[in-house]
Formats: sequence, C-alpha cells, structure tokens
Amino acid sequence: MGNKRKKKEPTTNETIKEPEIYSENISKIAESFKVHPKIALDAFAGVITSTLHVLGVNKYVTIEFNPDAYDKPLHTFIMASKPLEEEWGKDKVSEFIKEFYNDAMKEFAYSMNLPKGNVLDGEIEAVGLTATEIAGKYGFDAVIELFFDPTATGIDAYRVMWILVKK
Repeated sequence: MGNKRKKKEPTTNETIKEPEIYSENISKIAESFKVHPKIALDAFAGVITSTLHVLGVNKYVTIEFNPDAYDKPLHTFIMASKPLEEEWGKDKVSEFIKEFYNDAMKEFAYSMNLPKGNVLDGEIEAVGLTATEIAGKYGFDAVIELFFDPTATGIDAYRVMWILVKK
C-alpha cells in the first residue's frame, strides 16, 4: 500500500494504547467460490462481526474503503455498531467520524506530496494509517484488516475493510 509514514506521537501527556492488528487476505476465498471481491469482503466481514456478537463483543466500528464509492470522502464508509453507539452516544460517534475524516484528509494531503502511482494509492494509505492511529486513540483493543490480494490489478486491489474492536 505504498510508503508507510511513522505513526504520530501523542502531543500531550496522554497514553495511547496500541491495538492488536490482524490482517486477512480474502482473495483466495473469492477465487475459490468464484464470487466478486466486494461480495467476499462483505461476507467475510459479516462472519467476523457475527462471531464477535457470539463472543459477547458487540462494540466495533467498520471502516470500508470502496473504490467504487465516489460519493463518499476518500471512498470510505464508516459505521459504528449499535451497542457502541449506545455507549458513546450519537455526538461521540459523530465526533469520531469527523476526526477520522479530518485526520485521513491530512494524511492524504501529506501522501500526495510523495511520489505515488495514483490517487487511490494515496487515499488507501491515508485511510489505513488513520484507522490504526484512531483505534489507539479511542481505546479499541484490536483492528481486523480484510483486504483483497495487494498484487491484484485494477480496482480490486483497493478493496479493504477495517473492523475496530472494543472489548
């Protein structure tokens, strides 16, 4: 996903907990079942969130980078689970989403000053870095990254979803 920038250090005396990060390449699943990568990504995310529910872990945020969604900032859709929204309240969820987009846009602006293959490379890098950074800041325990084979060509190489999990 391009050049990785070092994580930002906290500017105050706050301690940011680093979440566990798990990555899963879903391209073989999509190929085996002969389904479109978007369908495989959605299905695999559904399996993960259903498993989290069974385990009693109901607080999470999904961040989907969908290169086909040109009507969303940075091709990204963010959704908080109902239990997390109930814990945080609508205002904090809105604050989280706003902060995410602001931070991701700053990362994107920075990344576009570096040599890039294309704009999608800069966008996906900004979204991925922001997802892991904001997960630590907001106290998430884990980040599950679902991606389609990064060696894929075309638009499918940019299909990624992050699930930020709070115990």
